[in-house]
Amino acid sequence: MKRNLSTVFWLSVWVKKYFWSLITLIVIGSVLSLLRVALAVLSKALIDGAVEGVWQQAVKACLSFVLVIVAQIILKGISTMLSVNTLENMSNQMRNKLFHRLSHMRWLDYTAYHTGDLMTRITSDVNIAAGGLVRAVPEVIALTTGVLAAVITLLIYDPVMAAYALLLGPAAMLAGYIFGSRFIVIHEKAQEAESNYRSYIQESLEHILIQKTFCREEAMEQNLSRLQETKKKLVLKKSLASQITSTLVTGGFWICYLLVFGWGAYKLYKGLISFGTLTVFIQLVAQVQSPFMELAGTLPQAMSTFSSARRLLKLEGEESEKQYLKEVKLDFSSIHLEGIHFSYKYEAPVLQELFFQIQKGEVIGLIGASGEGKTTLIHILMQLIEPQKGKMFIQYRQEVWQTEASLRNLIAYVPQGNTLFSGSIAENLRIGDPDATKAEMLMVLKTADAMDFISKLEKGIDTIIGERGIGLSEGQAQRIAIARALIKKAPILVLDEATSALDTETEERVLRAISNQYKGITCIIITHRLTLLQFCDRILELNKGRLYEKSEISSTYVSEALGG
Repeated sequence: MKRNLSTVFWLSVWVKKYFWSLITLIVIGSVLSLLRVALAVLSKALIDGAVEGVWQQAVKACLSFVLVIVAQIILKGISTMLSVNTLENMSNQMRNKLFHRLSHMRWLDYTAYHTGDLMTRITSDVNIAAGGLVRAVPEVIALTTGVLAAVITLLIYDPVMAAYALLLGPAAMLAGYIFGSRFIVIHEKAQEAESNYRSYIQESLEHILIQKTFCREEAMEQNLSRLQETKKKLVLKKSLASQITSTLVTGGFWICYLLVFGWGAYKLYKGLISFGTLTVFIQLVAQVQSPFMELAGTLPQAMSTFSSARRLLKLEGEESEKQYLKEVKLDFSSIHLEGIHFSYKYEAPVLQELFFQIQKGEVIGLIGASGEGKTTLIHILMQLIEPQKGKMFIQYRQEVWQTEASLRNLIAYVPQGNTLFSGSIAENLRIGDPDATKAEMLMVLKTADAMDFISKLEKGIDTIIGERGIGLSEGQAQRIAIARALIKKAPILVLDEATSALDTETEERVLRAISNQYKGITCIIITHRLTLLQFCDRILELNKGRLYEKSEISSTYVSEALGG
């Protein structure tokens, strides 16, 4: 119940944001409904005038008929344009808000979702939720207005007709609603199946090289077929629920229509009404019953809207990370981590009672066996994740800042793997500094030893590279990633296996250039290579959740520390 109330409140917030646009759509829709009733009344005057030979009445009714039709066309056009504009604005604002939420979500919460699932929520679910509010809400109110106008008009002409018109429509609507309540559950399962389907396609395409090298193409296609079958079954269930709802309402409509037609034919036979009156009866009954049919169509849409809104609300309900410092001084004297304890959910501690201190200008080598938590430690340093115990603070001269906010403005990070975006090399560098000049770009590329291959490209730094650096070797992509970090001009540089794809000679050349070009920069190098440790002032080994500092660098020690 609480979840449903939260969803209703979430939807009402969006209704308030676009209140005047929705009100305008409701007013236009209601006027269109009233004009449809007016057409029925005018058709009576037109037919009766023609049958009885009262041509003045017939001509007047005909001209009014034309004016009403023209008004309908104009209003329908305005309504369509306003609806499309409102829908685009609302869906874009929803996506922007969700994208902001995802961008500021706590790292561990974010990684609990598959990107395919997130894409489904931010595209399909947003379309359904926004579409329901922009289309369904005004439509329901406008249709209700049309029903009331038609019923009142019928009551004026013949109360029995009005009773027949209202006899089965609401009952069929109620039956459809009761049956359609299952639609919400089915829709949520269908959206989950859609998420799984998209996630699988995305991962398969992203790792197509692995699929090919392991000769898993056929198995991949079989898995896709299974996901498609699951998705199809749920889509069919959803369609069946929608169809049954529509059938119940449509059946009620035709029963009422036959009753009205029979009653009208009887009164016409007895000479109690004119042919024009019978025509208006039939049209007005349609004006009463048709909205019920259309409302039957909006029931599944309304339930889909509610269900998708719940899925979006779940994302918005995720806790945001602590806001990082925007006005942080780009300087520090030292950074301290004291008594840090961290473990992932349901896993043994990765870090325990860890003490770590970084002095400005130090070059620190961080080593340890794979899985010991080196990257986890860096993530804590950058406030991507929070330790369960311990504290972290920055010292700048005589000032001490508690790091409830993030240190990310102080850190330039080069993570493991290929982290380039599709686009030009220059666009990738501007992620580090949006205002970087071409001269600055060329300088950091030279420092990262990337100019040797970039200078051979026809468009240089304006060369377009594919997704995840397609078109470049791993080593080339790593050097551009290093240049991207350098151009940020942060006082701390973190290299997390950032040179693993480089040969020893190039690796040493890059590190030496950074040392010479950026004197005084604080650097943390996570590595498994002995050659890089020659650039380090201190070596720290992470072993069984604790840090141990080694006072000297030796080949024997490094071999032991790395499990060799």
